[in-house]
Amino acid sequence: EGEGMRRALRDARDDKDKADAQLAREREVVAQLRDVLTQQEGKVQRLKAMENENLHLARGLAAAQDEKIRAENETERAKELLNSQNQQLAVMNHEIERIRSLNAGRTLPAPQPLSSTAHQTPPRTPPPPPPPPPPLDLVLRGMIHR
Repeated sequence: EGEGMRRALRDARDDKDKADAQLAREREVVAQLRDVLTQQEGKVQRLKAMENENLHLARGLAAAQDEKIRAENETERAKELLNSQNQQLAVMNHEIERIRSLNAGRTLPAPQPLSSTAHQTPPRTPPPPPPPPPPLDLVLRGMIHR
């Protein structure tokens, strides 16, 4: 009876030691999993920060592209206005020369088209007036935003 009791006690201690060893291994695995989880959470936070930065950059790029288009449109309007003014100036210069020649007793032929349009037939109607300037409040708003 005493021998059976000692064997049972020894078996119980062995079982407890095995259970303690198993518990220690499981705690080590849990600690490793926590470390991995912490690393993954850090990566997620960095990815979120990168995503926010990318969104910010994308918005900035879109705004820059919009501004580029606006600038190109303004440049095109300025070129059209300059061309129109150059045509008007050429007509006025020719008229001045015609008047001078009339004053000097000579006559000049009718105005000729500009050299850049010599191969085209001259328009029968005067060029359209340049577009009106934008309202002052839009101009001022544009200056404020720059």
